[in-house]
Amino acid sequence: EGPVSKRDFEAALNGLDPKTGEPLVQIGKSHAPGWDMTFSAPKSVSVIWALSSKLERAQIEAAHKSAVRAATTFLEDHHAFTRRGKAGATREPVAGLTMAKFHHHTSRDLDPQLHTHAFIFNTAPRRDGSWGTLVSRDLYKAQKEAGAVYRQHLGNALEREGYSIERKGTGIRLKAIPYEVERAFSKRRQAIEQA
Repeated sequence: EGPVSKRDFEAALNGLDPKTGEPLVQIGKSHAPGWDMTFSAPKSVSVIWALSSKLERAQIEAAHKSAVRAATTFLEDHHAFTRRGKAGATREPVAGLTMAKFHHHTSRDLDPQLHTHAFIFNTAPRRDGSWGTLVSRDLYKAQKEAGAVYRQHLGNALEREGYSIERKGTGIRLKAIPYEVERAFSKRRQAIEQA
């Protein structure tokens, strides 16, 4: 919880306890420090956020952050396992994931784009208090499911705030924003389509 310092982030990347500097896991030659999972609000949500008052922006951001929390909790509870034993053959559920979340409001092209980078470190506590590296394949395979959890929670939270939501499959959009406005604020998508 709280701000992420460069020092603490680098320690965790290297499998060290940021407070004590002690190793949390054995680091091999092919150690992957972690993975970035990005949870991005649908364009209509980002556009309405950009056009809203300070109070409404805070409500939309709170809904987004709550949805990110729901998605990462889903990963912790259902898809996060550590390795133990010879060649990491034994899998054990984690007691939680170690992550740093970075919240952003614009895309690289400076379009409105509410999103969070949830960097999941390759160190996690086991339920017995020891630490281990993660079985990354399970997290990788759960990406789409975690995204669906994020969008479901985001849609539900925005509906509670009074926004009218359109749902299609696992996707959501705010009915108040016309498609052509979404497209106007999607420079990256337009560049990809042109390429």
